Amino acid sequence: MAGDFRFIMKSGHFLCGSFENKIQSIPLVADIAGIESTAKFVLIVEKEAIFQRLLDGNIKDKLNSCIVITGKGYPDMSTRLMIRFLWDALKLPTFVLTDADPYGLEIFCVYKYGSKEMSFEAENLCFPLIKWLGVLPSEFNKYTNDKIPISKTIFHTWRNK
Repeated sequence: MAGDFRFIMKSGHFLCGSFENKIQSIPLVADIAGIESTAKFVLIVEKEAIFQRLLDGNIKDKLNSCIVITGKGYPDMSTRLMIRFLWDALKLPTFVLTDADPYGLEIFCVYKYGSKEMSFEAENLCFPLIKWLGVLPSEFNKYTNDKIPISKTIFHTWRNK
């Protein structure tokens, strides 16, 4: 997690985010008393490698005043709770950048709608207002004629979610 924010912890300490000094692990939302930020949006990045590339590529110079967070693949509970906390506290537009493949779409859907396994916590773990950022699967026909059929394994995995 990196960007323009400062957490006020219940312990009285501050946890400052910046693009030069990212937070290695997402703090427990229950330990946060408040947040200060002038960010204009939140960007959720699927992969840690892309997250790091954005930071190394001086994202702060191009996308000033934002908060960037990664779930390092499939989003864990602390990432989802943090995104909900950021929305509740800051009400910022939130975007998700994932691969435009079935797994990327699944990750986006978990952020947006929640997961079947955690449906009892859907109110705290999903965020229906997030937006997909990037190429949509529906745009593939515009850019390529090469298609790979979806496997039965992926189809059944999706159907059971």
